[in-house]
Amino acid sequence: MEQFEIDTSTGLPRYFVLDVPNRIYWQDPAFSDKSLKEFLKAIKDGTIPPQESGGVRGAKFLGKIANGFFNWMPWSLFLILGIVTGMVMMVVPDAKALRPPFKSGGPGKSSDSSKSHDPLLGEKKEN
Repeated sequence: MEQFEIDTSTGLPRYFVLDVPNRIYWQDPAFSDKSLKEFLKAIKDGTIPPQESGGVRGAKFLGKIANGFFNWMPWSLFLILGIVTGMVMMVVPDAKALRPPFKSGGPGKSSDSSKSHDPLLGEKKEN
């Protein structure tokens, strides 16, 4: 009922016409005591104006956001993917920053020829 902004506290409308593909509906509680023929005639002559549906997820704030997300598919997925990728890049440190700096001067250039340089640990180890 939220989707069509029908207030259930005042009673439900007796007649309700829904155009699903266009998300348009017609309803008027004032016509609850009249015939279906009168209701359809009022729709045709414009006495009962068309109303836009809030979508399948409701007309409230989060429902409108969800409707927008599904209406803009697949572009909304790319947006979400970009946001998630950006957040991951901000949180995860750069892999180069995790490695110790590489010192030039391998086994042949070292003053102590019995030790070799370990590029990952940045230390010299015994041969």
